[in-house]
Amino acid sequence: ESFDNNSRYRAHELENAEIIKIKTRTLSSVLDEVNSPKTIDYLSLDVEGAEEFILSNFNFKKYKFKFMSIERPSKKLDIILDENNYVQINHLKTEVYYCHRENLKDVNLSPKLKFQVTSQKDWWR
Repeated sequence: ESFDNNSRYRAHELENAEIIKIKTRTLSSVLDEVNSPKTIDYLSLDVEGAEEFILSNFNFKKYKFKFMSIERPSKKLDIILDENNYVQINHLKTEVYYCHRENLKDVNLSPKLKFQVTSQKDWWR
């Protein structure tokens, strides 16, 4: 019930929907299974409010993303990413773009870019 796709926020949309429950896996387990490289160029994460849930226990020591875009990261997720060497490099509507500190040399940063917290969805309040 804590993610965006739930009856609390989307009751009207879900009233005629077929709800299917499946067992989920961690991102790390999927990357392990496919023998992913330890350094990954880009991750786009838009999972309807589950972004923090997915990355809060992610093994950032085992896998590194050069760049990421995340839809509406929470304050806690911003802190987790900062603690794991990710820097906000841009905001575009609801997406926040991050770069691993090791790759900052590859980014043309605007001197006007400042850290900011992304606003919540209008219907979230």
